[in-house]
Amino acid sequence: MKIMKLLLIGLLSYLVLYFCFLQDTTNIKYKIDEITKPNIKHSKLPTIHNHVDKKVKIKPYSLFKTIPPAKPSDSLSNQKPYVPKITKSKISTQYTGNLNDHDEYLKFELEQNQIIKRSFINATTNKVKHLNKLIKRAELEGMSEYEIEFAKDKIKALQTLKKQLKRELKTEL
Repeated sequence: MKIMKLLLIGLLSYLVLYFCFLQDTTNIKYKIDEITKPNIKHSKLPTIHNHVDKKVKIKPYSLFKTIPPAKPSDSLSNQKPYVPKITKSKISTQYTGNLNDHDEYLKFELEQNQIIKRSFINATTNKVKHLNKLIKRAELEGMSEYEIEFAKDKIKALQTLKKQLKRELKTEL
């Protein structure tokens, strides 16, 4: 019985999605006209109807923004893929002081946070250089503007985080 209810709910939700998001939207203009059309003819006041009258193609709402796939290019397939260097990571230093001394432990914790921030700043510098090279190559090879702009936004976010961490390090010292 529970399975039947779940199947019925799934079917109903599928139908709702189908009719809400995938149906033809040519009748939407007429529905909007019915709602917004003023009863007074020759009204000089601007109304929504005056703006809806223009021929505007209404696209159906999509749940997911589609991104056109990147075109494969010959020069990308000839190059070796980028593989980051894999090195043994250092074993994090453990606190060896007196656990009863709270101030000493806070000092140790502050030093650990500063080490993490400095390493992020150093890694960001190299990563941004590498990403900028990839963006230039992508522009030359005809990657879509949307994807290039998306990558540039990510680089800007990395740079702002780097600046914020630098400010935090200056205030901590």
